Amino acid sequence: HLPQTAPAAGTVEQELKAIRGVLVKELHRRVEIVNKGAYPDWKEFLAEFLKAGGIIQAAPPGIVSHPSIHLRIDPDGAVSIVGTSEAVFAKPFLKTCSFVPHITGPPEALNKVGMSMGRALAAKGMIGFATVDLVLFENPTFEGGPPGAEDAVTNATTPALIGGTPYPDDAPGMLFSGLRSPSPAMTEPGFTGRNFYPDVPPSRMDQYHQMVEAAAKPPPAAVELQLDPSVPGGVSSASRLALWVVDVDVRMTDEVAALPSMQLAAQLKFDAVSHTLQLINPPEDLAAEEGVAETPGQRYALLGHTFTVAGWNKSNYASVFQTCKQKGISFDLFLNVGTLFVHMDVFHSLAAVCTVAGAPQQ
Repeated sequence: HLPQTAPAAGTVEQELKAIRGVLVKELHRRVEIVNKGAYPDWKEFLAEFLKAGGIIQAAPPGIVSHPSIHLRIDPDGAVSIVGTSEAVFAKPFLKTCSFVPHITGPPEALNKVGMSMGRALAAKGMIGFATVDLVLFENPTFEGGPPGAEDAVTNATTPALIGGTPYPDDAPGMLFSGLRSPSPAMTEPGFTGRNFYPDVPPSRMDQYHQMVEAAAKPPPAAVELQLDPSVPGGVSSASRLALWVVDVDVRMTDEVAALPSMQLAAQLKFDAVSHTLQLINPPEDLAAEEGVAETPGQRYALLGHTFTVAGWNKSNYASVFQTCKQKGISFDLFLNVGTLFVHMDVFHSLAAVCTVAGAPQQ
């Protein structure tokens, strides 16, 4: 939890000393090596860590998803978002595949973060590809949003009665049907009105007008709540979800390397505003997409990371594709769905596949 006020002098040093004591005492007991092929135990990992350096990545509780933003920075400093993805983990910190584009999280928030990070990298002279990793998690300081504010989880804006029954649109007088009083008599012609609050102090009147003006303002969007620099942690207490940047890879990651070949084979283009994969040449008859895509002309991809296939180094490409054909592993060029090899190296027994479908559930 971040402090609500600036720490006093010497507090930071004391906290760092306390954290160091906890890490030295407890870290080796709780650490779990993910890739034991590279580092069999904690001692070997620690030796490499102290030699080469490393980072400590934030892993807050209540993580909902792990989206990533993929950037391209041109020599003139222009920043473009070439794609997004969402990591899928077999177990904590062991990523096996990624959804392309991301499934969870508002595109507006990811665009704002991606462009800000891209401009910062461009200002430092960086040219090429970069990936910004984020975590979307339940906000521990959430206290309930303002009326009508977008709920990042359920998008619910309909008021509810006590007991959970939704308020019906066709019964506006239902809440106060038993509280009616007789109507006053009609006023006489020429009545010019009266002062309804003659004894209210000016300060109370100012508060009343401020409340009226605040009620007339549109509710804040999810991106304004999840990225609020005016509060500690950068997340408003009115937002159910929080968004943090946890890593920046200044290189071409596996997802970035696979995007061009996947989009070329499946005839897809990335919409940087809505964060969707759209068909370059959608069918004129959208009925042809029925049963194929959740949204006509839109596709999703599940990109697997490179894996080893035992015995491939004793085979050849022709026999591999023949086996795939026999097992029904193929890609439909007419419907633009199926399985693609985005990487294949028979001689080193390596491969990476990508499945393109009309919905994430497929």
